[in-house]
Amino acid sequence: MAEDIVRGAEEDDMPAVRAVAKRFGLLRGWPSAPDFLDAERAFGKLVLAPTANGQARGFGGTLRRGAVTHLGDLFVLPEHQSSGVGRSLLAELLGGDGPKVTFASSDPRAMSLYIRYGLRPWCPLLYLTGPASGLPGPASGLIGPASGLIGPASGLIGPASGLIGPSSGLPGSASGLPGPVSGVSGSASGLSGPASGLPSSASGPPSSASGLVGLPVEEARPEDVAELDARAGGGSRTGTLAWYASIPGVTLYTTGHGYAFVRVSGGDVEIGPAGGATPRDCTEAVLGALAATALASSAERAPKVARIEETPEVARAGGASQVARGEGTPQPAPAEGAPQQARIAVPGVHPLVSLLVEAGWRIGDLDTFMADDGALSLIRPDRYVPHPDLG
Repeated sequence: MAEDIVRGAEEDDMPAVRAVAKRFGLLRGWPSAPDFLDAERAFGKLVLAPTANGQARGFGGTLRRGAVTHLGDLFVLPEHQSSGVGRSLLAELLGGDGPKVTFASSDPRAMSLYIRYGLRPWCPLLYLTGPASGLPGPASGLIGPASGLIGPASGLIGPASGLIGPSSGLPGSASGLPGPVSGVSGSASGLSGPASGLPSSASGPPSSASGLVGLPVEEARPEDVAELDARAGGGSRTGTLAWYASIPGVTLYTTGHGYAFVRVSGGDVEIGPAGGATPRDCTEAVLGALAATALASSAERAPKVARIEETPEVARAGGASQVARGEGTPQPAPAEGAPQQARIAVPGVHPLVSLLVEAGWRIGDLDTFMADDGALSLIRPDRYVPHPDLG
């Protein structure tokens, strides 16, 4: 019976659970607690198969998005595999009613177990990596007016698209909500432009909330995007979003019609979850968040300039009335410490896949997005980018 060898994880069990997670390399993106295991225990269900000496044979965890159960983890140590531990963990986690979804690895044994619980292969989930500095410049032809992907000529955003503004029937500039004049969408938004790192013919006005020049994104709070996330991802999870937003290095950006969480940790940038009202809205939010992160990193590394009084001593130091850190004339920002690599998990049906691959991003790994019929009717993979560990 499942209850004989599997039980819910308590605080004292977390070292044993993390020991198994480390064996499988699951904590590489989480250098310190709290981590996704804490989120599963707080907002979903975390169970383990304990040993007599206080260790663990394996563990599994879920998170909830409204009625949807997302199976995030099912790991059994090699020396305990094919012993029934995995089946017992899964029975404890997926034995109830309601829609279910998971990202299945290439292990055929695990996929067979998921199929028995009503889940079926849906589409690939591609793990892509690329430069954290953003996407290529105008010469690539991948982004900007010439590409037809972004900009006035594309019809993607702006007054001509009919998506935003008076003719769309959606809020326009007079309402104070996103519209051509707000700088959130349209050719003046600076979605593509020199300041953003996403090329176009012109960059737009500053973003009023974040001070990010030429970008269509503003920093936001989890409650600002909770409804968008629920519609794209299949259900509400306000607690999980608030928890993730509190993690050091995490910033949430929104365009008004799309959103993207970004976490900067060491030399890596992790994008997700992200979503939007349409596939284009999600794409805008991800590209804007990536560019905003690169710009913010550059600004943080720029030398601080202090205005000081012109004196003979200053003249001897270089004759400038602005001296970086009080040590002479400003110097270029050092390259050290800047994020180098960005990571994102994208469903195969999402338009970001072709855009990023054409831009030179690489597919490092893939899982299979599996779901039952209930989850298939709720989740929109063409406008949703999950977090690899949080769904």
